[in-house]
Amino acid sequence: MQIPTPLLIKPDSIELLDCRLIPDSFQYIPFKSISPLAQALRDGMVYGPGIVPVAAASGLALEAQVRSNVSSKAAFNYSIMEALLTLKAARPESYPLAYVLEHLNTIARRCAEDGLSPKETAERYRAFADELFTEIVTQDMQLSNAVNDLICANATVMVIGACGKLSSVGSGSILSGIIQARQLGKNVHVTTPISAPICSGPRFTRFEMQAAGVECEVISDGGVATTLFVKRHDAVFFLVNRIAMNGTVSAPIGATAAAAVAKAMGIPVYAVTYTLAASPQTPNGNAIPIEERQAVEVPLDTLGLACSPITDLVPAEWITGYVTSHGLIKAKTSAAVHKLVDSLAQDARAIISRTAH
Repeated sequence: MQIPTPLLIKPDSIELLDCRLIPDSFQYIPFKSISPLAQALRDGMVYGPGIVPVAAASGLALEAQVRSNVSSKAAFNYSIMEALLTLKAARPESYPLAYVLEHLNTIARRCAEDGLSPKETAERYRAFADELFTEIVTQDMQLSNAVNDLICANATVMVIGACGKLSSVGSGSILSGIIQARQLGKNVHVTTPISAPICSGPRFTRFEMQAAGVECEVISDGGVATTLFVKRHDAVFFLVNRIAMNGTVSAPIGATAAAAVAKAMGIPVYAVTYTLAASPQTPNGNAIPIEERQAVEVPLDTLGLACSPITDLVPAEWITGYVTSHGLIKAKTSAAVHKLVDSLAQDARAIISRTAH
């Protein structure tokens, strides 16, 4: 079965695949303005660092295009600032989204300083959104190739979070690498925890793995340790949301427990990251906010639920290696970790430098 792309960019709208309905139905929802798009991102219609920032950038480019035709320069600039704040409020603790919005704000400032017209500014936003789209597609290919290289024949791997084609504008990262391994005859078996409260990761993972003919088992969050103890695993993979300067990463919920047990058992732990996850201004894990969400899938409110996190923290000492667009990097020292984060951040900044002037 062909896995659909979660984002379609049309001349007068963008369409998101409502991934909350998968695999029961595949329904695209059109968006022509920022407010409903922001609500869709808040509600988890799509999820993952490979799709959310691109959807936001594409939505802002569309908003700028529409506003440039009907607004004065002052009204246009005000509407763009309002749109940026609306998108930020949708997922305030999402670092990939915040990172992209920060650079979109930089574009707005530079365009104003250069005296560009609304139409010229709208063109800059479209160029940036297109560049970001292309960059994610390219990085997906690079990351999936690196993941494939780490998978041995007859391997069993645990995958945490949404990291396939349904969570990216490209081919997907970790799951695409597993599919490559399967096509090369490596006979891969996948386990993935439920990861409440979003639960998109295991649904997407099982759906995409079954479509590719890869055996996939969904396990409970509480069963992560037992599964790693009783069933031989060759690796644990998870997608990164943010990397601090000391190498600690923010990752999908469930990654902490899996990484801790895997580390104790000598199972390799791989943190797979896009360049825009690098955060040189974040010194360590204590400075990384934990993103939370209401427990909408399970009626736990009657239990007095204290928190419902959707992100975890994994310290650098539990991570065997960082899988990047440059391949596997085993940063064993503080200096090596700093160099890694700086290098990724430099690659991320190159995206805006190609479109800002």
